[in-house]
Amino acid sequence: MVVTSRIHAGLPCLGLETPVIFIANEQVVSEHGSFNVPERLGGLIELFRCLNLDENGFNTDDEVLKSISCFAKSTTFENKRDWKDFADRLDKQLSSFMSDDFVVK
Repeated sequence: MVVTSRIHAGLPCLGLETPVIFIANEQVVSEHGSFNVPERLGGLIELFRCLNLDENGFNTDDEVLKSISCFAKSTTFENKRDWKDFADRLDKQLSSFMSDDFVVK
């Protein structure tokens, strides 16, 4: 399990199917809530299970994370699967582009 507030650490976790929790705070903003820089994270935050950090501590709207009373090395959960549609579309586009006729010079 990876716990991070860094998008460049969280996204590879999704692709490798490593459970990841994204820590967000009031400096992070997305169209669906208060998180980090909107231009950078808009649309990406929603791919993660998120814990929000504010002056009162951690809270979440994520039902899976709400069901975990204490995080430990043995804690297990699955990532959201929303990222998979993006990955499948990208794979199809790249496979089409990299057809047998593609030659690198």
